[in-house]
Amino acid sequence: ADKSLYTMNDFSKIVNKNVLTFESLAYEKKVKINSDIVDNVEIKSNGLELNELVSILIDNAIKHADNKSVIDVVLQVKNDDVILEVTNIGDEIPESDYDKIFERFYRVDESHNRNTNRYGLGLAIAKSIVNNHNGKISVNSKDNKTTFKVIFKK
Repeated sequence: ADKSLYTMNDFSKIVNKNVLTFESLAYEKKVKINSDIVDNVEIKSNGLELNELVSILIDNAIKHADNKSVIDVVLQVKNDDVILEVTNIGDEIPESDYDKIFERFYRVDESHNRNTNRYGLGLAIAKSIVNNHNGKISVNSKDNKTTFKVIFKK
C-alpha cells in the first residue's frame, strides 16, 4: 500500500457513519446496534479502506447475530492504540478456526446453511486493509459472543 496517499481521517466519524448506515439492515434482522464511540480519533490512513473495513465488520456481525440480540460497536483509545471492537451474539466460532476465517472463502462448517455461515471474502479483505495500515485484527468467540478486534497505532 502506498503510504504517501494516506491522509488524516476521522475514524470516529467513519465508524459512526457505518453504524447509522447499517441500522436499517439491523432492524430488518431484528438486531439492535449499540455504539460507544470516542470522538475525534484521527488516523493517518486510506479513508475509503477504513470505511470498507468497518462496513465489513458490522455487516458480518449483523449476518451472524441471533434474532433480537444486540451488536456492540466500540471505538476507544488506550495509550497509543486505537481499538475498534464489534461484538455480536450468535453461533460461536471454534478457536481452531480463528485464523482460517480470515482466509478467502473459508466456511466455518459445511453442514451449516451455506449462506449464513459464510465469511466469504469480507474478512480476507478486512485483514488485508488492517495489514496495509500496520494494524492487527483478531477474533474471540466465547459464550455465544463473537468479538472482532482491530488495533491501529495512533
